[in-house]
Amino acid sequence: MSSDVAALWKDKRLGRLEHLGYLVWFPSGLVSNKPFAQRHKQCRRCHTYYRSLWKASSVRATDTDQSTTEQNELVHSQTQSKKKQTPSTTNPTLEATEEKTASVYVAEIALRVLIPYRDGALLFNEESGISDTTASFLEKPQRVHAFVSALRKTLGDRFTAGTFFLGGDGRYYSKEAILRLLYTCIGFGNVALIVAKDGLASVPAASLAIRHYSCEGGILCSVNRKAAGKEESFGIQYLLGNGGPMRDIFLVRFRNQLDKMTEYRVAGIEPEIDISTIRQYFVDENRHYISVMDPLELYVSQIKKWFPIARIRKFLQQHPQFLLVDAVHSIMGRYAYRVLVEELGLSPSQILRQEYNENYGNMHPDPYKESSYQYLKERLAQAGSSSRTKDRNRLGVVFDNEGRYALLMTPNGVLSTQDSLAVFLTCIGQVIPRFSKVFRGVGKTFVHSKAIDRVTDVLDMSLYQGPCGWRYMTNLMDKDKVDICVDENGGLGCSWIRERDGLFLVLCWLSLLSWKNENRSEWMSIEDVMEQHWNMYGKDYHMCYFYRAKTCNQKQLMRSKMQTLFDQMAQGLSWKDMHPHLDSKKYKDFLNNLRMEEYQCYNPFEGMMHAQLGLCLYIQDNYRIILRLSVVPTGKESTTVNSIQVEDIIGLAIYLQVSQTNSNGACFKNDPEEMCKPLWEFVQSSLTDDWLETNAYVIEKQFL
Repeated sequence: MSSDVAALWKDKRLGRLEHLGYLVWFPSGLVSNKPFAQRHKQCRRCHTYYRSLWKASSVRATDTDQSTTEQNELVHSQTQSKKKQTPSTTNPTLEATEEKTASVYVAEIALRVLIPYRDGALLFNEESGISDTTASFLEKPQRVHAFVSALRKTLGDRFTAGTFFLGGDGRYYSKEAILRLLYTCIGFGNVALIVAKDGLASVPAASLAIRHYSCEGGILCSVNRKAAGKEESFGIQYLLGNGGPMRDIFLVRFRNQLDKMTEYRVAGIEPEIDISTIRQYFVDENRHYISVMDPLELYVSQIKKWFPIARIRKFLQQHPQFLLVDAVHSIMGRYAYRVLVEELGLSPSQILRQEYNENYGNMHPDPYKESSYQYLKERLAQAGSSSRTKDRNRLGVVFDNEGRYALLMTPNGVLSTQDSLAVFLTCIGQVIPRFSKVFRGVGKTFVHSKAIDRVTDVLDMSLYQGPCGWRYMTNLMDKDKVDICVDENGGLGCSWIRERDGLFLVLCWLSLLSWKNENRSEWMSIEDVMEQHWNMYGKDYHMCYFYRAKTCNQKQLMRSKMQTLFDQMAQGLSWKDMHPHLDSKKYKDFLNNLRMEEYQCYNPFEGMMHAQLGLCLYIQDNYRIILRLSVVPTGKESTTVNSIQVEDIIGLAIYLQVSQTNSNGACFKNDPEEMCKPLWEFVQSSLTDDWLETNAYVIEKQFL
């Protein structure tokens, strides 16, 4: 008997009933002296009684306390599957899209299997999960099962009694991995599973489904902004019941469990479940409920409630060539077509590379990489040379593979998410009608510019600033402090979904422009909107340069050098003292007006202190430089619940900001990279000769 079940037995929270030689586990309050056939059956998830939900399990009494030999062997029982009639009463909390149900009988559903799991190093990613090469998952599929097993150990009985969502971004191997996840959940006795049709679900849609069905959480076979294919990347991530990523404490517990995991359970006989068809399944005499649904349709139904669809449709009919979308052969092609074409009337020709491919057409689905948006940039440049005003004022969008991020571009350049949010806040009730009466506030990370701060100060809105990481933004949403947040990578999300949503950002712009141009004789373009905003609030130019480490030695060097900077600053040394090789004549104005500080904050929601999050350099009132290590907390050596041992360093992020409080009409055409060039040269002169070898690192630039 497992330790967790034994504990429940000791506390009298579980009762045992023997029926026809089988063991059936019930909460003790449900065990009745009535004959088995006369008792009411109760769902362990929602405590609703059903006529035939509970029936005897096929795991006999001898299977609950297996010997070591039996545990090392996976026994496949040859039992013929048979279809049965669906119960007339179904669970009201789990809505079925179609009235198609199937009952599949499975014998020997949960035999314990021991596996040698930790035979290699897994790469923990920043999206609450694990990632590695696809080949490594194909070679060691036990990693998929072990992920569920670690989740079971972390959640305890909540895993068995809760409902979970399964889906993914449609990359290579994801459908097979989702079935493996499903069989493992059944093996652990999970009551209810919601599975995305074809295993395809964008992260925002998955987050919405988790909240809609009141799930305990969601498991997604997805890796953010990574190429797909047999020789590329694959990963698994977990979303909490609030629809957001793991919090710090949960993340540490989970990764500690995953690190020491040596066993998992699977279904002895895999039930024939077709996830390509919307229907319901009742497995093992209705002990397990599986519903295959389409998260896209659920997402569309919510979009209709949030945005003025009729107004946007009229706007796109008047300007059919305004929007140009690049879906990079990911599942976002389906979402863009369903929302923008079928609901808003956009021409299908305006969605480029919309055909879904599990390899993403051998493309890198990172919209912030210059190679990714170059194709769209060329298409917009062709339109920009047109003599027609409507063609010159177009909006281009490049999605990532998960639907989290979207890069916005006009013929004049990249349109940052920070500037977009600042404009939305000035008329939030018109952009999103549901915010016309109540808008609680906005959240951002400390690396963002002051563009949002100036708007919230003038309009007297609540503004919360926190560490980098979307999990801290969802903390604010859970406490009903904010309704919209933006993360350090330019992802925008709202409190209804609890995840970053690139399509949400696009719809906000369409809603804003449709309102600005409603009953207006003169066309008001994005350029006009932004210039009007910058003339009132000022403009910030911001860039991010990312030194991505290739080797462990580079990661260790980054960590030690950043720690040295923090120590020297604590000793009262100036930036010039830290970098004596710096040309004091060339950078005299910078050095004489430079102020340093360490960014740290206290997280009151989890009782955790976050220190040494970044080193901020303020030069006069118009320039700011932030140095921050991008890290992954693993928790391997954590001795207490609240401590996080940072193990893996991804790289060094350098954020540059130049502020112009008095803007002019030509500021829209200024290149952010050119405006931030003096700061970039100052940082390179300070750090490169000291400890950053430019040729040894992969340098990425990003428009935030």
